[in-house]
Order: sequence, then structure tokens, then C-alpha cells
Amino acid sequence: MNRIVLIGNGFDLAHGMKTSYNDFIEYLWEDILNEVKSSGKLTVDNDLFKVAGHQGKQGELDKDFPAKLKIERLFKTRSFNNDFFKKIVECQYIQGWVDIEKEFYIRLTECYKIDQQQKTDASRNQIDKLNAEFKVIKNKLNQYLISIEEKFKEKYTGEKPESWKHRKSIGSKIYKRARLKDFSENYINQRAVEKFNRFKVTFESLKSEKIEISDLEETDQIFVANLKGDFSINGIRNYLLTEDMNGVKYVPVKQSLLLSFNYTATTNFYQHSDVYVSFPKEKPAYIKPIHIHGSIHKEDDNPIIFGYGDELDDDYLEIEKLDDNRYLENIKSVKYLDRDNYKRLLEFVNSDQYQVVIMGHSCGNSDRTLLNTLFEHDNCVSIKPYYHQKEDGSDNYSDIIRNITRNFNDKQKLRDRVVNKQYCEPLL
Repeated sequence: MNRIVLIGNGFDLAHGMKTSYNDFIEYLWEDILNEVKSSGKLTVDNDLFKVAGHQGKQGELDKDFPAKLKIERLFKTRSFNNDFFKKIVECQYIQGWVDIEKEFYIRLTECYKIDQQQKTDASRNQIDKLNAEFKVIKNKLNQYLISIEEKFKEKYTGEKPESWKHRKSIGSKIYKRARLKDFSENYINQRAVEKFNRFKVTFESLKSEKIEISDLEETDQIFVANLKGDFSINGIRNYLLTEDMNGVKYVPVKQSLLLSFNYTATTNFYQHSDVYVSFPKEKPAYIKPIHIHGSIHKEDDNPIIFGYGDELDDDYLEIEKLDDNRYLENIKSVKYLDRDNYKRLLEFVNSDQYQVVIMGHSCGNSDRTLLNTLFEHDNCVSIKPYYHQKEDGSDNYSDIIRNITRNFNDKQKLRDRVVNKQYCEPLL
């Protein structure tokens, strides 16, 4: 049994990194103010925004206001130089990274439909404009995350970091043994059949009184005794699912693969499983993490992928039929082929049965193609989300499940594989 740990932005946030969508947008506004501070100019005109008509005092820059509000108070004239940036700032529904990628896809399909209707030079050039504007956002994101990770490293250099207790908690969940109750019915039945076949001869000998339970090895004595004479496959299955299992209810995890959708290096904290496991005899083998969407570190030679990844959408199927590669420039499935990350993932998926554990990933549609591959694969036998517990006592378990639902075509597999909330817990 293997495990794939899906790591999303919530994972970095749990480590104290300011990598949320709102943090990034605030950074973009601050970047404009920093240009004013450093240059002393009263007009700024960059890739995203233009401000002019300074009408406030320089001291306003130091007040404790959001950067956008400062800009509105300091400059009479304000305009966008990037229509995509304008859209994500003004759209009320955009609250996270998946929403930005969704908005890009909405704009992409609009470009396609307008071009199909008008078929003019202007309509054909809309996709070039969108890709160029999106590239600016992607480059800004890369710069921002590099600066955030540097600050993070500085904060946690030397003494034990404040987040150490969080790391211990998260690490123990990454490498913990799997509860049998977390698995699909097919897998549980398979385990029961395996046990039955192993003990079939023993059961017959016990029934015919050719041997006594005391003749068996100690661990086998415990197992057989707890069956209470019900030596059927169903009897074994019922026993395996009882709470008092003396360890039988756990499934050892041979390998845990950290599949990161982030661009940062927080996975480095968990490369040594022996720091986090309490059962050294079952220590999972170390597998090099896969940063499926790339990395901000040049030495990794793994450029970041920021775009959309839902090949199951009806509009995408029409777009793909176009003889125009510009529309596929920011489609994730195409970008995956630049490196061997996806190939390594498929090799792992095909190697053995596995449980998917979700940590900080929303499972939104922008990664639908990849998630569908993982969730509906014949080797997937469990999908367990660790949810975010909010300060008011509410949580996002239901939101994650609804998003997971959209990644399934086979709803029967969905209901069988996803772990119900009773057996799940918060990430922290």
C-alpha cells in the first residue's frame, strides 16, 4: 500500500507562509507604492497599473492602510494597463488561486467564441493579448514567492522555529499508518479474502479439532480467537473493522509520495520520515517529492506552471480542435510534458494500490484532469481530506468534498473511496 499526499496552498499557509491570493494582490499594490517611495515620482506607469495626479502628502504612504486604499487616496488618476489584472481585482468571487486560473479559462473561452463569430484580425489578436497579460501575472507571482520564501527562511534560521509543533503534527499525518475503515469496500473485502485464504487450512483443522488455538503462533492466536468461531470471509471482515484490533486495523504504508502543487520548498521539512513516525519497523520509504506545477528555484530546472487543466470541459474540447496553438499556451496538460514530473507520477500510480491524502488543496476544477486521473484510477482505494478548522468552529470539509465530486465521472467510485468526515480531522 502506497500513499500520495496532495499538497496545496493551504499547506504553505499552515507553515506560516504568506502565500494566499490576497497576500499576492496586496503585494502587487504595494509594488506600485514602493516605486513611488524609491523614485520620488508622482506618476507611475508599469505593466499593471498607471497612477498620476498626486493629491496627498508623502506621509500617507506610511499609514496603516491597505495598499490599494492608499493609492486611491494619494492619486487622482488611476487606470489599469492589464485587463486581466483588472478583472481579477474587480471580480468579487475571486478568493483564491484556483479562481484566478478559472478566470483565465473564462477569458480564454471568450476569446475563442468572439473569434469564431467575428473572424477579424482584431478578434484573432485577443488571445495574444490575454496570454501576454497572464504572463505578466505569472512572472509577478514567481517574484513574489521568491521574496516570501526568503523571508520565511530568515525567520526560521537558527533556533527551533515557532512552527515546529505544526510540522510534527503534519509530519505524523503524512507518514501515519492508514486505518482500514478509511478504505473502499472493494479493498476491505480484498483484505478479508486474503486473510481467509491464508487461514483456510487452519480454520478447517480447528473445526475438525485436529489442532488447538494454542498450537498457533501468538499473533495468529489473537486473530483466530477474536473471530469467535466465525471463520467465514464475512466474519473476518467484521473483525477487521472493529475498533479493538490490536494493530490489525492499520494498513502499513510502504511509500509516501509528496505531490506538491505549490512552487515553494516546504516539502523539504518532511524528507526524513523517521523524524515523524512512531513505528520505525514500518517506516515508509523516501520518495523524492514531485512538484507537479514546477518550482521557483532555478536549480530545480522545473519552470512554474500556472494556467488551467480541465480537459473534460465541453468548451476545451472545441478549443483543442482549433489549428491554433496559442489557445493551448497556458493549458497545464501541455505544460506537464516539458518535464518528467507527470511521467514519474504515473509510474508511482501504476506501481501499487494507494491512498490519496489531501493537505491544503481545494481540489478545484483548474486541476481537474490530473485529479480525475488519480481519483478514478483502479489502484486508488481511499481519498482522505484533512480539512481547515476555522476560528469560529466551522471548517471547509464540505467544500473540499464538493470539489472532489466534480473530479469524478464515476459517482459510485466517489462514494466508495472518499473518507467520511467522521474519520477525518483538521490538518492542524
